[in-house]
Amino acid sequence: MYLEESIQLINGKLTVLNEKQNIVIWGAAENTVKLFQYTDISEYNVQAIVDNGKCGTKFMGKTVLSADKIIWDNVDAVVISAFYKENEILDELKSKYAFDKTIVYLNDIKQEKPFYQYLTKSEVAVPSKYQDIICANNKFHNIHCGEEIFIIGNGPSIKNTDLTKIRHARKMVVSNFYLHKDYDMIRPDYYCLAQFTYTSKFNENTAQEWLCEMGKRTGNVQFFINISEKKMVDKCSSLKEKAINYMYLDSLNVDYYDEIDITNKMLCGYSVTIDCIQLAIYMGFKKIYLVGIEHSEIVTGQYSYFYNRNQSIVGNKDTYASNSGEVIADFSVQLYTRYNLWKQYEKLKKIAEKNGVSIYNATKGGVLDIFKRVDYDSILI
Repeated sequence: MYLEESIQLINGKLTVLNEKQNIVIWGAAENTVKLFQYTDISEYNVQAIVDNGKCGTKFMGKTVLSADKIIWDNVDAVVISAFYKENEILDELKSKYAFDKTIVYLNDIKQEKPFYQYLTKSEVAVPSKYQDIICANNKFHNIHCGEEIFIIGNGPSIKNTDLTKIRHARKMVVSNFYLHKDYDMIRPDYYCLAQFTYTSKFNENTAQEWLCEMGKRTGNVQFFINISEKKMVDKCSSLKEKAINYMYLDSLNVDYYDEIDITNKMLCGYSVTIDCIQLAIYMGFKKIYLVGIEHSEIVTGQYSYFYNRNQSIVGNKDTYASNSGEVIADFSVQLYTRYNLWKQYEKLKKIAEKNGVSIYNATKGGVLDIFKRVDYDSILI
């Protein structure tokens, strides 16, 4: 839901206040401020604001009253504007004050947060110069409705995971997966790359070389690449002939993000897995299995993969790792990154559940504990 839709929903509820002469708003906090800011509430006959914890204070030009000071028989309608205490207030209105007239609930069973905490459509809209490119992603909406997909990372557990068992399943892979010895047999359907972050170690020349090699070695697969890399793709003959789809990844507020639409801005992940999960949900997959996604470096102190780092053009170009793979980032940075990554996983889990999508962690080992663990070999039986 977007803010505009949330406001429309509330304005629809408020229409029952037409011709009511004595309206009381219960709640003197941010929700009420936003109510006056965004909705049509000021067009109605609001006579008093009630808040037992703030009585006597000035709020929105009125003196806040306690519920006991209201003559409820004279009140025609009550708007409950306290998102997290709505049930308590409703119970008090009915049981203590025997109020049986019009009551407007601002909360809706589909809302998980106050109405004003939704992103606006303008916040998620891509810049006009990219709209035609990004809007082309609508062809993927529910294209795999009801199917299963394996999102395959590059963690070291892949060395002990027989991926040929899922060669006939839908698969999405990332970054250096083309180095897998069985790549030609596994033949992934989708290939996703995280947004590039350039440093002194990983510069545009290295990125260009990496993309060109990837193009030569990945066969017939649909790519998803961030729009910022389009100029590089256009220069790479081995990629230009492939099916290239672009994402617009952005640092959206994860607390407010709840609508996955890859024709708009997407949540920019602290891990490419975040990008992959958003794509899979948009495509309509109902079961998503994560494989080879460990995030164990905070425990092991090493960035390690199923492949030898020296095999990769970018193997020794990690921003937070030494040439041997040792984590060199400050522990505070690791904690900050991990905390934000886990918040993103938790958010996507909620969005998935809302859409009837189940996400399972089928990785052998690792520390990712957001999703239900399943045994990789068992799900193939």
